[in-house]
Amino acid sequence: MTTVRLGLLGLFVVAIAACSTRQVFVPGLHPSIEAIGEFTTSNSICLKNGQPATDEVLFHNLDFRLQGYASLHAWTGSAISLLERELRKRGMTVSDGASKCLTLRITSVQSSTFAAGEKITLKLHVESSNGYSADYQPENSTQFLRNVQRQIDGVIMRGVVAMLNDANIVEFLTETKPR
Repeated sequence: MTTVRLGLLGLFVVAIAACSTRQVFVPGLHPSIEAIGEFTTSNSICLKNGQPATDEVLFHNLDFRLQGYASLHAWTGSAISLLERELRKRGMTVSDGASKCLTLRITSVQSSTFAAGEKITLKLHVESSNGYSADYQPENSTQFLRNVQRQIDGVIMRGVVAMLNDANIVEFLTETKPR
């Protein structure tokens, strides 16, 4: 009888595991951005993707239904696209040949649960061509109805917002004579 129970339990575990879905998430451009300090500049800047790793890493494995994977290189590219959109709105020209440059790199992403929801956290590393560097660790959470894609888009947006609220980054973007 015990052998039958163990066999059924094993079959149940295999059946549940077979029902899980492996999905690679690619962030989209968040349609709006949270408040940042206003600035305008006619400077030019180049934006570089500093994340060389293109392999997919597991970041979401909180239930049997979904295993979420991320390419940190692609996620960094999404952050750059959102940053470019916001800088152009503020009068900047984005050009590969610009003397000023920002290099972005998302170095980690993780998902965790809390009482009635889930949150996604990432680490965004930014380096400016004048030697300044900073790490931002935004998070985005949801309660009850989990929408992983929306959380991802939101956490990328919050990383860009944190960067554009950094006085050192704004000074770098708006200064007319590089140091």
